[in-house]
Amino acid sequence: MTPSRTLKRAAAPLRASLGLHPLDDRIVPAAPVIHNFASTQVSAGLWMLTGSVTDDESVGGLAVAFSGPAEVDGLKADVETDGSFVVFVNVSVGGTVEATVEDWTSLVSDPVYTSIYP
Repeated sequence: MTPSRTLKRAAAPLRASLGLHPLDDRIVPAAPVIHNFASTQVSAGLWMLTGSVTDDESVGGLAVAFSGPAEVDGLKADVETDGSFVVFVNVSVGGTVEATVEDWTSLVSDPVYTSIYP
């Protein structure tokens, strides 16, 4: 009796193919945008900073950060669910106020500017 032999077939080689795929269907997050940033003098030395934020995600709960004169530097305003924000600040020295906002994916808006004078 002869022992039976099983023939094994060689595995087919793996093949990779390179290709280009259009980027149109990919989601690329965009940075938030601050619109209509403005300052309004409410009374002597008291200013109201207002504006609105849009983003490709929910904006409610984001914080607009301000820099500029000492009383404004480090100030933050919460963004409402409709995108609006408002903050009041007393200033003794005027100047340019800068505002930026960072979204939930850590993308930061371009800065926007307004001026205040005591």
